[in-house]
Amino acid sequence: MMTRYDVELDSYTRLLDRFWSHVDRSAGPDECWPWRIGCNPGGYGNFQVRRNGKHYTFQASRWVLGMTLGEPLRWDSERREEACHHCDNPPCCNPRHLYVGGRVENIGDAWRRGHFHGRANANSKKTHCDSGHPLSGDNLYLDTKRNKRECRACGAARARRYRAERRMG
Repeated sequence: MMTRYDVELDSYTRLLDRFWSHVDRSAGPDECWPWRIGCNPGGYGNFQVRRNGKHYTFQASRWVLGMTLGEPLRWDSERREEACHHCDNPPCCNPRHLYVGGRVENIGDAWRRGHFHGRANANSKKTHCDSGHPLSGDNLYLDTKRNKRECRACGAARARRYRAERRMG
């Protein structure tokens, strides 16, 4: 006789089997395991799950990291967890290459490794801003909402000019 738990376990096993059927694990346990189908524009795999008659699309690396940890990664007003890649390879789904981190940590890690491929990539190799200030240490601001790096000194000067203009007019 099949219990509800057995059905849920069977469904869970089928879901994992379906997930892994879309991942190339042939390179071995320590290498990248790329997602083979349906990637978003950033190169991250899309995994679709049907639950209660509705379809949900998850980032494949985020989904498998949550399954490995035993609970989904949080994305709410209190906590925004990302599936970060030690390998900086977006389609990689190897749980050994993944870790939980925040947006700032994720971008910072990729930038430090020279693998930052956001919209600011053209500026990611700059060592100084247009005014000559260093883009490092305390003078570097990582704007995660706009996905870019900024010079704090220039940002402070821009804010002073803006406040002065508002007072004048």
